Amino acid sequence: MNLETPLTLGILFEFTDEVLLPRLGDVIDNSINEKLKPELAKLEHNLKSYIDDKLAFLNGFAI
Repeated sequence: MNLETPLTLGILFEFTDEVLLPRLGDVIDNSINEKLKPELAKLEHNLKSYIDDKLAFLNGFAI
């Protein structure tokens, strides 16, 4: 961009859409993922345990 060119709302909107919003989305996603990671790990562990218990129970009937 030429420094002699005036800054317009169109240029600001384009910069916001192409640069600021995608980066802000990444920052928010990373922040949410870091805060939820321990809770998601516990949930995953509980789900795996539940499924393993049910499969073991069902395998007892299949024999």
